[in-house]
Amino acid sequence: MLVSREVYTNGNVTTETYDDGVSGVQTLAAYRYEKEVGGVSYLGKTIQTDRETRANWIGILINAQGNPSYTTPWKTADGSFVTYNAEQAIGAALAVSGHVQNCFLAEEAVTQDLENYTTAEQIKTAFDTAYGG
Repeated sequence: MLVSREVYTNGNVTTETYDDGVSGVQTLAAYRYEKEVGGVSYLGKTIQTDRETRANWIGILINAQGNPSYTTPWKTADGSFVTYNAEQAIGAALAVSGHVQNCFLAEEAVTQDLENYTTAEQIKTAFDTAYGG
């Protein structure tokens, strides 16, 4: 993929474009993964979405669905704790799952037109657009 970087020489700034040797498929997959594990906002807090955390949310979802009085504390991405009731825990689990699904849907959409992009930035912009923001 073609990437650009700013080069500073004697106080002057120029933009240099070069081929980094990374394919569009690799660029897209890496960006999807970055977004996939980058967290999702829920009730004003960012919930981690790495693969280990997602596994934890499966257990929370099962417990919350089976027990309307269920509550669970959760440490959010900023290090603060929140306590979710059953309904909120279900919502959080679905937000996490939905985020991951949307990442793969965005990757699939961009893959359809991958040959139209020549830079990593174009791929990332297309992904963000397909994701919805």
